[in-house]
Amino acid sequence: MTNTIRDNLSTLSIYSGRPWLLEGTPEGLAPRFSGAPVETYPAGAEFFFGAEPALRLIEEGLVGTYASVPGLPEQMTVLFGQGSVLGAFKALTHEARSTPLISRVLLPIRVRRVSEKAFLTFLDADAARSARVFRSLLVQHEQAMEGMLLNDLLPVEARLARMIDTLFRAAGTALSEEPAVLPVPVTVQELSGMVHADRAFVSRILSGWRAKGFFERTGRRLSFSSRIFETKDF
Repeated sequence: MTNTIRDNLSTLSIYSGRPWLLEGTPEGLAPRFSGAPVETYPAGAEFFFGAEPALRLIEEGLVGTYASVPGLPEQMTVLFGQGSVLGAFKALTHEARSTPLISRVLLPIRVRRVSEKAFLTFLDADAARSARVFRSLLVQHEQAMEGMLLNDLLPVEARLARMIDTLFRAAGTALSEEPAVLPVPVTVQELSGMVHADRAFVSRILSGWRAKGFFERTGRRLSFSSRIFETKDF
């Protein structure tokens, strides 16, 4: 059995079936954000959330977090979709400390913001509620880990296809057989960072997909067909 699993690693759905993408508010946490100040950010906005003592509940939109280390290529870590809370993991494990993570808005967002201190005080006030929040965050941590594992374990073409499927899902739609415009307006360079791959390698994959009719490009608009999954590496 062990050999079978190892030999077919590229076909496994390790945890969630929605790699990279966090969605939904952790159980028990929504009341703390009720009435909290609202902030909006346009697509393309960036902030160094790894240095901010705050959490943001994403009411709409999509945010990617990226490792930001001088001298190294930028790599995405996870996607925060509707209902997820940006900064919860940091508050619990690195309170009042900076981490080398930036956030980039991929689809315009509306968020509610609370401080790390207010969040931790809210958890400390009710042990049962705290346990529910921790359980929900653990599930989301597994989803984030699944994305990181896929970026290490799968061939680039396979993880690129899964990432594109995930971006369609994050925008509330799905891939179809006829090529459709990617609803999250990212560049080839940004896609490369999302799947931790070299841009030239990703460009070659896209060229191959275009030759098969699975991919189209019009200016900066990238269109994909669900047939990108027609490969033995899945």
